[in-house]
Amino acid sequence: MLRDVFEANLADVDLWLVYARHIDYAMCNRILNVSRWCLQAAEDLQAAKRWSLLPVAKHQVSNFLILPNVLRQANGQFMNLHALARLTGNPATQQLVWETIFNINHVQRHRWRLGDNLNDVVNLNAISFAFSMQSDGVKAHLLFEKPILLQIEPVVTTRAEIRRLPENLDVTAWTKGVYHLDKGPRGLNEARIENSRIVGLDPGVSSMITATSTQDEMPQPGLWQQEVEVRTRSYHARTQVFWEYQKEANNRTKYNIQDEYDQLAGNSSNVSAAADFEQHIRVMSRVRNRMRFFKHREIRATLASARQSANHHIMNQLLGLTPPFRPGTKMHHIHLSSKRMRKRWHRHRRQAARELSGWVRNENDTIIFWGDGEMPTLPYFAPIPHVGIILFVAKFALVILTGEFRTSQIHSDCDAQLVPIRGTYIRTPHRMKRKRVQTRIRRTRGRKVKTCVNMDGQRLHRQSLCTQGQQQGTELWSLKRCLNHEHDVVIDRDRNAARNMRRIGLNYMMMDGDQDHRPVPLRRPQLIGHQ
Repeated sequence: MLRDVFEANLADVDLWLVYARHIDYAMCNRILNVSRWCLQAAEDLQAAKRWSLLPVAKHQVSNFLILPNVLRQANGQFMNLHALARLTGNPATQQLVWETIFNINHVQRHRWRLGDNLNDVVNLNAISFAFSMQSDGVKAHLLFEKPILLQIEPVVTTRAEIRRLPENLDVTAWTKGVYHLDKGPRGLNEARIENSRIVGLDPGVSSMITATSTQDEMPQPGLWQQEVEVRTRSYHARTQVFWEYQKEANNRTKYNIQDEYDQLAGNSSNVSAAADFEQHIRVMSRVRNRMRFFKHREIRATLASARQSANHHIMNQLLGLTPPFRPGTKMHHIHLSSKRMRKRWHRHRRQAARELSGWVRNENDTIIFWGDGEMPTLPYFAPIPHVGIILFVAKFALVILTGEFRTSQIHSDCDAQLVPIRGTYIRTPHRMKRKRVQTRIRRTRGRKVKTCVNMDGQRLHRQSLCTQGQQQGTELWSLKRCLNHEHDVVIDRDRNAARNMRRIGLNYMMMDGDQDHRPVPLRRPQLIGHQ
């Protein structure tokens, strides 16, 4: 059925034009018809992800005061939207309108303007106003960019735009940006290895980022200083995601506005029928006034600041600008108002300073070979902004997306196949909950262990001591074994994948972009006989 709908609407269409976004209004209607039929088919599937056929307005709207004389025409009347669009179509007039409406000198005074000399040495690193802005609901962000003649790296904002980049681009002069290794970038050669810091990075779900700048394994002393590990739960704690969930729920209860959110959830915009979409518009209009007076500003400003701080923290570690934390280090929440906590914090800092005595700040450019795996957001789990972090780090370093095929299954040292480690766990018929163990040590909290509880939430016994439980086998996901040694070697799965990513990148640079740069165990089956 899908094939019939596709052939009826898009049989005579060159899909490469659609992929490159070279379409007209008539083509948009035909694509919209196919999308509507697919959405109707998706409504019958419970696990299918739905979408909206029409663009849905957001609440993130910013209001600006514009002087009336700016938009007044010579005849004394105000210009309409079409006249304003024609006016801003000319770059010189566009610059005049924006410079007159908005006073942005205090934001970026030294910037390149239309008519300035590009050959001037002072303006070689200048930026220009992009005549656009964005708002996150807290504040307005004015967008700047390099002039077209000075722009070296293409600016991308989504993963789809990365896939649409042309092949065989010359990245010799690139110091930042993002590109895919399968597109064959030119300019990554052996001479660039000496003046660059090469990092291999493997993204994941439980461990969001595992990166390394060395091919050696972990047991050597001081080697952890060249590895960066960011646990997903640590990132969520740093960005205050779970605090936001709790705060949002409390605020909705406090202001008695949960009913409005339930109405919005029951009348989604991701529908295929016009009557259902009209119902969504009616509900939006009905609850609009109530939503306007419900204050999100304080929470959103705090979350935006926390995300920005966490992203900068990750970027500084990847670029070698700040020393990394030892893998497995827990986050320390220190209340400096307490003298005892201040002494503990200073003791922790002195210990970290002793461990980092041999650390040296990186002064070279960084090239990161980043795994191209698309990490999905699991149900009932907080989202992981993998693409957002890639695009953020690409503003400061050159990110090369690299295929992850078998990088976690092949040992980076001997190219042997890694074997999974089997374990056992006890499956009980009771409800499970993590309870804190009682301790007799003063001012010390015990660790949390899995505990069997009854229907009322009362503790019964530990899971490991449950007499009604049955042992079942399971596979330890984060650990692997290598049997190609005298004694079995236990390998961390994510660190091994990061070393393989770095090895692939180094081979590509040393072989000057040869298409057979991947080691044979890491190639796909159809490419093994290509050498």
